[in-house]
Amino acid sequence: MIHSTSNSHSLPGGVPPVGAKPAGRPAPVAETRDTLDTTASTALREALAALPEVRPEVVATGRELAVDANYPPRAIIEDIARLFVQSRDLSSQD
Repeated sequence: MIHSTSNSHSLPGGVPPVGAKPAGRPAPVAETRDTLDTTASTALREALAALPEVRPEVVATGRELAVDANYPPRAIIEDIARLFVQSRDLSSQD
């Protein structure tokens, strides 16, 4: 396991690795500019825009389930009810 206090610049026992520069001033760090590549988000927006607002197959499924007296199954309703009863009432918290 590597601890957060370990020194990654030396080998166990404090021996510097072969070819390591002697300790001294750190090398200057070149200034970098952060950039944001929006190509993926643009493609996602375009794909979402290409989808129809109303999907007939989903509407048909919803209509079938709405008239089904056994949907959702009783076991699911009971499980959800049990979760409500077991959950803490956060509205009375100070």
